[in-house]
Amino acid sequence: MDLILVVPDGTSGEDKRRLREAVECVEAIHGFRKNSDHPQGPLEAFARHTAIGDMVITVLAWLSLIALRAGWRLAIPAVWLFNLVGLGDLLLNLGHGVRLQVASQLGAAWFGPAFIVPGMLVIHVLVFVFLVRSKAGAV
Repeated sequence: MDLILVVPDGTSGEDKRRLREAVECVEAIHGFRKNSDHPQGPLEAFARHTAIGDMVITVLAWLSLIALRAGWRLAIPAVWLFNLVGLGDLLLNLGHGVRLQVASQLGAAWFGPAFIVPGMLVIHVLVFVFLVRSKAGAV
C-alpha cells in the first residue's frame, strides 16, 4: 500500500526527509507481519471481524457527529444509520463471541465485554429512545 504524506506549508526539507524515512521504517516493519494464509483460530477470526466493524462504526459515528454539529439536512438520518449499524454490529459480535467461546481466551481483555459492551448497549438504546421521541415530538 502506498502512503501519501501531507505536511504543512513551510515544513523544511530536512523534516520531510526524516518523515519519509520514518514511514519507510514502518513499511519495512509491516513487511515482516505474519502472513494471513495461516489457519486462523477462533480468537483471530473474532478479532478481525470485530475490528472491521469497529472501524466502520467509528467512521459512521464521526460522520454523524460532524453532520449534527454542522446542521446538515441529513444529520438525523446519519445518526439513525450509525445507531442501527452500530447496534447490529455489537449484537452480531456478542453472538459470534458466545458461539466461538472466545471469553476464555481474552485474558486481560475481558474488561471490554464485561463493562464497555453493556455501556455501549445502553447508549445505543438511549439514542434510539431520543430519536423516536424527537420524531414523535416533531410530528
